[in-house]
Amino acid sequence: AKAPLAGAPDDAAGRQAKGTDPRSLMVQLHEHFSHREHVCLVFEALGVNLLQLLQQNGCRGLSLSLVRFFSKQLLQALILLRQLGVIHCDLKPDTLL
Repeated sequence: AKAPLAGAPDDAAGRQAKGTDPRSLMVQLHEHFSHREHVCLVFEALGVNLLQLLQQNGCRGLSLSLVRFFSKQLLQALILLRQLGVIHCDLKPDTLL
């Protein structure tokens, strides 16, 4: 995975900045297949997740402006998931980008 500057928005953030479509906040699914009775999903490769960003920052937290930036994106993404009837069962810092 690429290592962006600590505190720098990732690719999804850049995509959102270019447009207002909340779907740009979602990781893109490339394909899916079954393997030994398990459904496997192949997603686009992305940068660091929120947990890695916090660790890169020495666990000192993030600036208020960055927290607002990420919070707005997260809420937009959750609204879209609700509209689509999708339930995300694993929201935590290492699954957020």
